[in-house]
Amino acid sequence: MPSYESEVYKRSLSDMQSPSTPTKRPCVPTIDTSHPAEFLAKDRSTSSSYPTCPIDVYNKNYPLSCMQTPEHLRNFQVQLDSIPYKFCTDSSVSEIEDDLAITLKPVSNVKESGSHHPSQALRIVGNCQLFPTKQIQAPPSPEQEEFVSSEEGRLDVSVPSPIAPMELVDMMSCYSRLPSSLQAFMFLKFMKNCDRQTLRLLNEQCNLSLKRDLIASLPDTLVDKVLQCLDIRSFLNALLVCKNWESIFRSHVSFWYYQFVKNHFLVDKKDWQLVFPNKQPPPFLRNEDIPMDMYPCIFKRHYLHRQRWLRPKQKPLRLSFPRHVHAGHFVTFLQLQGDRVITSSDDASMNIYDVNTGNLVVQLLGHRGGVWAVQVFGDTLISGSVDKTIRVWDMRTGKCTHLFRGHTSTVRCLQILLPVKTIKKGRVTYEPEFPCIVSGSRDSTVRIWKLPQPNDPPYIAPEDVNPSVAEQSNPYHIRTLSGHTGSVHSIAGYGDILVSGSYDFTVRVWRASTGECLNHFRGHKAYIYSVLYDPTRNLCFSGSLDKTIRIWDIKNNVCLHTLEGHTDLVVFLNLQADKLISGALDSTIREWDINSAKCEKVLSANSGPISCMQNDECKVVSGNNGSLKLWDLRTGKLVRTLLSDMTIISQVCYDETRCVAAVQRDNQSFIEVLVYRDN
Repeated sequence: MPSYESEVYKRSLSDMQSPSTPTKRPCVPTIDTSHPAEFLAKDRSTSSSYPTCPIDVYNKNYPLSCMQTPEHLRNFQVQLDSIPYKFCTDSSVSEIEDDLAITLKPVSNVKESGSHHPSQALRIVGNCQLFPTKQIQAPPSPEQEEFVSSEEGRLDVSVPSPIAPMELVDMMSCYSRLPSSLQAFMFLKFMKNCDRQTLRLLNEQCNLSLKRDLIASLPDTLVDKVLQCLDIRSFLNALLVCKNWESIFRSHVSFWYYQFVKNHFLVDKKDWQLVFPNKQPPPFLRNEDIPMDMYPCIFKRHYLHRQRWLRPKQKPLRLSFPRHVHAGHFVTFLQLQGDRVITSSDDASMNIYDVNTGNLVVQLLGHRGGVWAVQVFGDTLISGSVDKTIRVWDMRTGKCTHLFRGHTSTVRCLQILLPVKTIKKGRVTYEPEFPCIVSGSRDSTVRIWKLPQPNDPPYIAPEDVNPSVAEQSNPYHIRTLSGHTGSVHSIAGYGDILVSGSYDFTVRVWRASTGECLNHFRGHKAYIYSVLYDPTRNLCFSGSLDKTIRIWDIKNNVCLHTLEGHTDLVVFLNLQADKLISGALDSTIREWDINSAKCEKVLSANSGPISCMQNDECKVVSGNNGSLKLWDLRTGKLVRTLLSDMTIISQVCYDETRCVAAVQRDNQSFIEVLVYRDN
């Protein structure tokens, strides 16, 4: 007797072959191939793709449609391993019996050998259609089969597919080879089939992908251009954006060089010593002389130094101690060296003080007249006096180790020439060969002496000996430069070149190694009080009682510019890069551009001659009319008055944190120390 399932299957085949359409199909079981299915069978078989098979189980010609469901079928149940299904109503409840429950099992296809209809076991209950709710997996290829353990009561079925399976990597590789227009089309189709949560994730990922780090993609030269447009605060904020920016910006140390130049900073000897501790600095340093990678540290030093001094509300600490000089005498030289304050006076004394306590450390006694010229080289001090002698001192012991005689009048100026490396005829030489002392005197001569070394034996020239004889017997005397007809008031030099200014209204340029006079500049109409030499441009500058400053071209032996503006004697000259700073007895300090010869700033002290002055690239400290003033050189404005109500301020000097001034008040000499500390 044929089984119920075979009857249903035969009926379904006849319906598929019949051209006529039933008038009423209340319940049609279908297979949704977009969802997974559970196969139930005892024997392993092979299946292929099948079309949906409509099964009209309620056709009146079928016997089961006119009778009650048999008891054995009503009780027939098949476990589907708890796979969830969804049910769709295809007819009204009144048309189908509620107790109808039919299970369809795969049966061998008579038309296609090796196949089954339906392709999976279905259970129909009442008036509902059965659909698996899970997505069905891609069917395997004909060469592959999927096996399910028979112990679990499942049928191992391999379903061939006309399309070979494609792994994720293959899909991405295929997608990447498509034209961009087709990629965009497919991507749009994918998006239309995505839910909101997937689109939200996709949007976040697209935003991240569309973001581009322009800084990281720029070449180094363009990054440098970008950094040049930033100020310090913006640069520091950019470092906090991300680690990549921090790494890029920190590697571009040129930013600090640009900031250094933008803030009008100039490297000094302390910067040079920081970079080249064992190398002699040139007399006029340029910013290009320092390696670029050192500028973060150097910029910080100069920036803090300027903030420390020029902050309007910054008030320095003050220390005052008396100087050991006789009443009525004043300080002729003042220098701050580390924690030592070195002074000389017109009463023939020289003293060294502790700048922190004001205690007298060493007193240098020996000269018989006022000391008007002093130079310091390490622990060695060289002094020139009204007594016509030059003395060399050991500042650690306070002893005079060498005494030179030869000048016939007051030694008015001193200069130390250090060896400088030069190349001549392809050979490296040093000029001069050893450190030299150059002295200028009111006897109109310039003399060159060998600087004694610390291990040299002491030498004291005999007294009451003819100067020419004293020179010949002195092993440290090298030569005498003659030519001036007036007192030599100022000298300057570097390497083998020496410049001297005289009361004979002329400037002379000498070669120290031979004593040859290279240039003889005439043009001033009064005494020359100050000279300055610039070896980098091969220029020299002279300030005169005729109220002018002249710029001389040593190579071409001509006067390039005459700077007019001062109304009294020009006493002080200092060079900062392309700027010349001058101080005069007309109560003004002027800043000049040496290229255009124009006066760019005038710092007016209102009254009294400028008695002392020191400057750097950002500030000027000057003394006049009993007051000590601090100026901002960038703006030309007075920052504050450091000291006031003094009789006279004769000398001033400063370092990074301290300013020292030699003053007189109540007919007594004092050393005033102002200390600037970081907050």
